[in-house]
Amino acid sequence: MAMTATGRKTVTAVGLPERLVDIVQPVAGRLDVTAPPTNTGDIYIGGRDVSGVAGQQNGWRLSPGDMWSVSNQQIYDVWIDATVAGEGVHWGAVE
Repeated sequence: MAMTATGRKTVTAVGLPERLVDIVQPVAGRLDVTAPPTNTGDIYIGGRDVSGVAGQQNGWRLSPGDMWSVSNQQIYDVWIDATVAGEGVHWGAVE
């Protein structure tokens, strides 16, 4: 397995989900997304309707230090939101 792409994404404002990447990437054999242990809030990961807004959270929740993995995923279709503005994730695509 080889790492084919890596990146970091932060959320500018809570309640405004952002794509993990800004341009279409090749489909990843596996995509790993990690919430840095230095985050103070949770990250929510999912589609364009993902939300970190209190009382409206949806998607997969990543607490600080958690990792989420998925196979055969188009990275461009992954969105994140945060419960704290300015926090985010690190990601890596593996073939």
